[in-house]
Amino acid sequence: METPPRHQSPPPQKKRGADRILLIDDDPLVREYTRVRLAAEGFSVITADGGRDGISLAEGELPDLVLLDVRMPGMDGYEVCAALKKGELTRDIPVFFLSAQGDTKNRVQGLDIGADDFIQKPFNPDELFARIRARMRIAELEKENRYLLAAERATNERLAAALSELKEKDDLIMEELRLARRIQEGLLPVRLLEVSGADFAARYRPSGEIGGDLYDVIPISKTEFGVMIADVSGHGVPAALVAAMTKVTLSTWANVIPSPAKLLKKINEEMTPLLRLGQFLTMLFGVVNVETRTLRFATAGHPGPIVVRRDGKTEQVEAAGLVIGAVRTSPGTLSQPKETEVALRAGDRIVFYTDGLTEVHNEAGNLYGEERLLESVSRHRLSTLERMIDGILEESEGFRGSAAAADDAAVVAVELIPLAPDD
Repeated sequence: METPPRHQSPPPQKKRGADRILLIDDDPLVREYTRVRLAAEGFSVITADGGRDGISLAEGELPDLVLLDVRMPGMDGYEVCAALKKGELTRDIPVFFLSAQGDTKNRVQGLDIGADDFIQKPFNPDELFARIRARMRIAELEKENRYLLAAERATNERLAAALSELKEKDDLIMEELRLARRIQEGLLPVRLLEVSGADFAARYRPSGEIGGDLYDVIPISKTEFGVMIADVSGHGVPAALVAAMTKVTLSTWANVIPSPAKLLKKINEEMTPLLRLGQFLTMLFGVVNVETRTLRFATAGHPGPIVVRRDGKTEQVEAAGLVIGAVRTSPGTLSQPKETEVALRAGDRIVFYTDGLTEVHNEAGNLYGEERLLESVSRHRLSTLERMIDGILEESEGFRGSAAAADDAAVVAVELIPLAPDD
């Protein structure tokens, strides 16, 4: 077989056009079948029959994504992936493993060395295309974010140069705010998940500016569901776009990585390159098992959940972990957050929230804080979930008085309900 040409530095500039995929597989039949199917879907495909040639092509062609076989002579797929993730030119290229070895051990090994996905052979072409496009959408959102930020800077420069452009700039800002609001409203679930053994309620309180608060309840299995709540720094279009990218990333990995701590580590690796300097993201992800009555959660700079016991005891569970985006270089080297497990009983409630609820100041400059929030939760613990959340938000707003709201606030409450009459 003819060896693909090796390209020397400096690397070529990527051309505009179809998304380009590098396929590395030593089996010529699999390689040709996959190439033809990808090409039929509109992708530009380059191929290599071994690990070393694949690395050379990746360094020379800078593809948008690498599809990589695991079992190959010479360098196996794990070695190739490790080399790509260490390369200065190739470390940010997404890598998908295609392998007949789809057991948990092999999946974990692949993800631990930096792979972005692990697809078992024989694969379903439609699933493969969908996963590739999901990853490509994240890249497109990053490009759109850069474009909008550049447009915002240009608008501000024009404003400084001439007052006559004030109206034009004002119209542009209003349109961007409408766009950000539409993006944010589209990210929040219209209806929360329905699960046997648990009830849910959620509220979102916007401030004068559009922030990046985000929450969702995600099915994990017949007995488990995930709760995500996040807060993007900043306001306007940039915050809304980061929130959108966060939801895409979460939906891609939530059902693939069962550990909340490992999931947050993966999200940190995916999201950090997409954040501009000074931008960050806090997040809590928890998994509730209605059968074993446990909550497993991890946080990235986000407040820990409040647990309301059915006997009236109210406590905030300690949380630890760096915000997403704290380490700008080699985010994959960051240690994963601590994972905490909380035992629950039927009748217990869990309250998840963003810090816009507690970081509220009144006219005198006093902070509402977590102690007042705990007291508020305790006061409203006998109300329905919806009324409890409404009461919590009303007390926070009442404390603020006429002072301006500095940030959005989001609250999600979960109550474990009996699975049987004697539960």
